[in-house]
Amino acid sequence: MRNLFTYLLLFTVILSSHRLQAQGCVAIRSTGGFCTAGQEKHPDTAAQWQFTINNRYYISNRDYIGSAYQKNRQTLGNVVINHAYTMDMAIYRILNPRWTLMLDLPISANARSQCYLQDGIYHRFSTHSFGEGDIRFAVYRWLLDPVKMPKGNVQVGLGIKLPTGNDNVQDYFKTSDSPKTFGPVDQSIQLGDGGTGITLEINAFYNFSSKVGVYG
Repeated sequence: MRNLFTYLLLFTVILSSHRLQAQGCVAIRSTGGFCTAGQEKHPDTAAQWQFTINNRYYISNRDYIGSAYQKNRQTLGNVVINHAYTMDMAIYRILNPRWTLMLDLPISANARSQCYLQDGIYHRFSTHSFGEGDIRFAVYRWLLDPVKMPKGNVQVGLGIKLPTGNDNVQDYFKTSDSPKTFGPVDQSIQLGDGGTGITLEINAFYNFSSKVGVYG
């Protein structure tokens, strides 16, 4: 128990010693969510395979420059509207009470509504993208022995994101009364970002009783 709170205290101190800022950009893509809390308490009966589905949806329909809300875009009716839905399907292999492997595949369906100005009037059109995103592989480890510490623990994960998602999805754009043009959709609704990345995760939980607990 003392070791658990030592880890949590250290993690809190590290966060509090830095100024953190939220990115808040529509280009941020879903990377799923995972924690095997409860699966490793009894190694004889723990599930060797686990499958999860994580859903994320948001609508972005307000423009900001820094922290300043651009209300005039709403008034003029030319605000850009993004609809983004991602379903993360992940399969996990629990190797033993402490170690787990994970493979995550996101499927996204996105739409972007924007305007073009002609003869003093804003005309709206939409572009879309649908398909698989960037696959991610990760390894997880509980810092404390889950069998000895069933009430609480801290889990760390290290992963790699591969550029499997299409980062050049194309659709038809309407910019005037002339025929539509075909080209890449905005990067905020692209299925992938075209790069390889490293992911670092920290999960922690503590159960005060069989009915009350905290998780982060």
